[in-house]
Order: sequence, then structure tokens, then C-alpha cells
Amino acid sequence: NTVGGAASGAGNLISGNGQDGILLDGAGATGNFVQGNLIGTAAGGTSGLGNGRAGVGISGAPSNTIGGTITGAGNVLSANGDAGIYLIASGATGNLIQGNTIGADRTGTLPLGNTFEGIYIERALTNVIGGTLPGAGNQIAANNVQGILLTNASWNLVQGNLIGTQADGVSDLGNVFHGVELQVGANNNTIGGGTGAGNRIAFSKPINAGVRVRDGSTNNAILGNAI
Repeated sequence: NTVGGAASGAGNLISGNGQDGILLDGAGATGNFVQGNLIGTAAGGTSGLGNGRAGVGISGAPSNTIGGTITGAGNVLSANGDAGIYLIASGATGNLIQGNTIGADRTGTLPLGNTFEGIYIERALTNVIGGTLPGAGNQIAANNVQGILLTNASWNLVQGNLIGTQADGVSDLGNVFHGVELQVGANNNTIGGGTGAGNRIAFSKPINAGVRVRDGSTNNAILGNAI
């Protein structure tokens, strides 16, 4: 299934619902594309009309694409009552989250944060947040807790993203808590990498970290980032 699209006028406005804006639920919800939508904002994309829970929920659903690398494929997922995107349960594997604006307005310059995380990952494996191709990185900014939180989640890649900055990559649009947090059981994940894979992680609010690794989170690679 395709929800929205990269072409002009293809995207939907998905806002003001009582639970998730979009929910992909279970092993059969695979191979779907969610692209070019405003999820949690009003029609202009500069003010909030949040869904009651997340913008997009992926519950045990594999191999879906949220956003993309081509112009117009990215979604705006902001002002929602939970996370911008959550991935939960062991079946949520091989999903791509690329080119989205998560927590900012559609211009990427103003705060329109989700109530909780930009991206929440629990018990989900081998997903890719961002990437090394042009246009793959997400802007994850101005969310009211962590930019990205991983708990009991392994073998995920977080690469090429702007976490806590405006779309220009240098101006302050920090997440309130840590830019990236690895909690207990978040093992064997890669944050950054080689050429083109590093994230820019900045402007977490006072007393919070760019990247926080908690007790019980092991064997993660944090490489090539600007923090």
C-alpha cells in the first residue's frame, strides 16, 4: 500500500485523530510506503493539530518505508501526543525511516515537537534511521524528550541525521532530553559510521547529553558523529 506519495499534491493531511495517525500492525503489514504526508500538523505544516498518540506506529510490521530519499518523499511528523514514530516488537524489522522532518515545522526552522520521542524503538531489530545516500537523513528536532530512544533493541543503524538542529544543520532546535539514548538491552546498534554516515547531534537542553549510553546497553558503535 502507498499512503501519500512524492508527487505534488499526493500527500495527505493526517491529523487530529484520537490514536496514531497511521498504524502498521502485524507481520502482514509489510512493504508499505508512507510518503509526502503532513502527520500531526494543520494544513500549512507550520502549526500543530496532533494525533492523540504517535504520528506513525509500526507494531510488529516489517520492511516498510516511512519517507524516502527523493524530493517530496519525506513526511512531516510533528506535534503528536506521543512519539513522532514508534517501532515496537520483534517483528518490526527492516524498516526504513528516511528524509522526514520529525518535531519541526515543514520549513525545518520552527519547533513543533512531539510530546515524547522523535523516534521510539523497543524490541525492534535491523531498522535503518537515515542513511548515507543524499536525502536519506532525517531532521529530528524540538521533541519534548529524547530525539531517538532505543530500549531492548539491537542491530539498528542511525546514520546521516540532523538531531537537534534546524534544517541548516547549525542552528539550535534541540530536543529537550538526550539526542540519542541507548537503554538496557540496546545492543549492537550503530550510531554513525564511516564517510557520510555520521550524525550531527547538537543542542540537547542543559544537563542532557548528545548521546547517552545506560547500564546494560552493550557493544554499540558510536562513530564519525559531530556531537
